[in-house]
Amino acid sequence: MENRKSTLQYSLLLFVTAIIWGGGFIVVKTSLDTVSTLYLLAFRFTIGAIGMSIIFFNKLIKISKSDVICGIILGFLMFIAFTFQIYALNYTTVGKNAFLTAAYVVLVPFFSYLIRKTRLNSSSYLATLICMLGIGLLSLDTSFSINIGDLLTLLCAAFYALHIVFSDIFMNEKHHDPIIMNIMQLGFAACFAWITAPFFETFPTEFNANFITGILYLGIACTMLAFLFQAIGQKNTSPHIAAIILSTESVFGCIFSVLLLNETMTLKMILGCILIFISIILSDIGLDFKKIRLRTILSFKNRK
Repeated sequence: MENRKSTLQYSLLLFVTAIIWGGGFIVVKTSLDTVSTLYLLAFRFTIGAIGMSIIFFNKLIKISKSDVICGIILGFLMFIAFTFQIYALNYTTVGKNAFLTAAYVVLVPFFSYLIRKTRLNSSSYLATLICMLGIGLLSLDTSFSINIGDLLTLLCAAFYALHIVFSDIFMNEKHHDPIIMNIMQLGFAACFAWITAPFFETFPTEFNANFITGILYLGIACTMLAFLFQAIGQKNTSPHIAAIILSTESVFGCIFSVLLLNETMTLKMILGCILIFISIILSDIGLDFKKIRLRTILSFKNRK
């Protein structure tokens, strides 16, 4: 009984993480009124990196040259993925952005096959087919065209998938400390944002309450605290349960968009979201037609 209660507590912690990330979509959307994309990322990643460095200061002395190189790669992939995702919110709704981003889960097995030659299975193909149908219903209009915001979000999903594959390589094959890796990738993602921002955007001059609240929520809640909650929850629950719970961030993002931003969801869009969510669950759990095979690829990256 005590063990079951403990497992429930950690599952609830993962739900809190998913809710925080779901709320992150709303905060990003509203923050774009006062701060541009690259500076938003620069502030967010900087706060997250500094916060993680303070909490795990004792681990910083163990950083190696290999940690730095891997951190640069992961930081670059994270920076590109987030850049596409946030730029996309200028042209699409929060609900569509949340579910299309979540499609990265379905892409992971295919990128893993291309990079690591890992075997694909029947569930990967089925999940991809269902996901494509969902994307079509969610994004295509009556003329069968897709808007720039949805296209940018799909590019974001592709880079998220690449990030997960390389994260798995560095964690399991290269045996890097996930805490150190997270600090490194956040730090370098912040560097990429600070370096590129002045060339494309104007530094924000209006530091109002909306700007400060948004940046602190993204940096502290979505990046620093959510990562800690995720790490604790995943360590103390089964992988497939953790993956399914965390994937509900797209559901919470969609719900918040309707409740807080008054976004509308047509029946076609709702059906598309349902199909994408089914594909995510199928990709996480796996289906071998004769039996259910539990499988997941969990990311330690920080989102939205």
